[in-house]
Amino acid sequence: MPRIMLRLVGPGVALTLAMATVVLTTSNAGAAVAATAPATNPVCVYTPTDFAYAMLNELSAPVSPNNVQSILAWEMAEGGNWHNTAKYNPLDTEYAYDGSTNYNPPNGTPVQAYNNWDDGVYATILTLTKSGQYPNGNPDWGYDKIVGDLRASASPQQTTQDIDNSAWGTTSASSDVGYQYNPPAPPWDSPCVGVPSVLVAGPSNSLTDYWENSSAVWTKAAISSSGVAFSSPSVAVSQTGQATVAVQGPSNTLYVFWTAGGTWLGPLEVGGPGSTFSQPSVGVSPSGLPTIAVQGPGNTLRVYWQASNAQWYGPLGAGGVGSTNDTPSLGVGPSGLPTIAVQGANNMLWVYWEAGDASWHGPLGVGGVASTTGAPSLGEGPSGLPTIAVRGPGNWLWVYWEASNAQWYGPLGVAGSGSTFSSPSLAEGPSGLPTVTAEGPNNTLYAYWQAANANWYGPLGVGGSGSTFGQPSTSINRQGLPTVMVEGPSNTLWAYWQAGDANWHGPYGVAPTGSTLVPPGSGMNPDG
Repeated sequence: MPRIMLRLVGPGVALTLAMATVVLTTSNAGAAVAATAPATNPVCVYTPTDFAYAMLNELSAPVSPNNVQSILAWEMAEGGNWHNTAKYNPLDTEYAYDGSTNYNPPNGTPVQAYNNWDDGVYATILTLTKSGQYPNGNPDWGYDKIVGDLRASASPQQTTQDIDNSAWGTTSASSDVGYQYNPPAPPWDSPCVGVPSVLVAGPSNSLTDYWENSSAVWTKAAISSSGVAFSSPSVAVSQTGQATVAVQGPSNTLYVFWTAGGTWLGPLEVGGPGSTFSQPSVGVSPSGLPTIAVQGPGNTLRVYWQASNAQWYGPLGAGGVGSTNDTPSLGVGPSGLPTIAVQGANNMLWVYWEAGDASWHGPLGVGGVASTTGAPSLGEGPSGLPTIAVRGPGNWLWVYWEASNAQWYGPLGVAGSGSTFSSPSLAEGPSGLPTVTAEGPNNTLYAYWQAANANWYGPLGVGGSGSTFGQPSTSINRQGLPTVMVEGPSNTLWAYWQAGDANWHGPYGVAPTGSTLVPPGSGMNPDG
């Protein structure tokens, strides 16, 4: 619990510090104006390690093993957020900021409870660097030593000793060096969708979220421990970073989970018993409102949607009996109007779409009889024109696309006979150029991509023999770089990704044996 000294510029004057306005008042000062902290980096803080990364980044200190170990020991010694109600305040700073409150009035020192992680991280750094102590403050307080140690990546022994000897009030950080610190999450904090995030159906039909923060650290949290996920999840992330996840629930229900302000909510039973006979497919409009397509009873195509009043509506019977013979694939473009591709009657490729008057149209027979031997994968880029990848006859990889004249073209044989042993996964990034991944021969992972010259390239063997067991899940970040999640050997969860130099990396073992019982579903946060 730190000691803080604030220096007033003059009576009743607000002092501007970096990107925030910290309100300082005297007896004749007016009302305070709220400040806004900059976003934390990493954008996802859920564990003590996440906080350590965010704090070091905000301090412009190296994210080194020495520094992470030092901050974890400091967090353990203070116990904030995870062992008291000083919300979003792991180091128990007393820095009042942007509507924060004393967590333990009227007793004790005024340790603050903050409104969010942005405020907590920023107030911690303000305490160290902007409270009159660094670099020109009272050296007896010792905050300058702590900052200097972290920026120099000093040994944990030196840094924690300087913490214990400072005026912060910590006394046992040096004794906690080297211990694991993984406390359970408090009730006010929930896992957030990171960059990227992947949802898996695990043992006992559980639903688990794994996400990677911007420091390349993967974290997991169980959204529900059992009895909710009876299919692969479908994930969509809005432009504001809020996620919607749809799964087939118990008794063929349709369950929806969603995030609000970083908190997971649900399940909400959107479709009742007997409504859902496949993995759902979810997409979100630019306004953030989700639409879900499912294979309904009698191989129908059913659609559910959320309106601006937050209410869900449906099912709407977009396709009749026998129209939908596998998981549908739904995409939403800039117009906010969904397009759905399905494996139709006689293994045809059928397309349905919603028009501007809210009426549905289709099926349009894009691919003929025996063209489609599994679930299609549809993507819509910035142009709003859909591209569809399918596994064709003889395990070919075929692609169809709509042009600006509203005509459909294809099939284009991107890969020949014996190339494709799962439903493909297609994603389009900011360039509008698609990337397709699929399980290749001998359980390999193959990637294909279209370049700006309109030519297709591949297969590139991203994952070797025995790496991929089912349809991959592909998402693309705002730099146009794909991440691919797969069910690996022995029901593991593996990640592959392309870096800025165009090289692929992986596999990275995100989750262990027995964690992933069906192919995963992934989404990309817009900060990714």
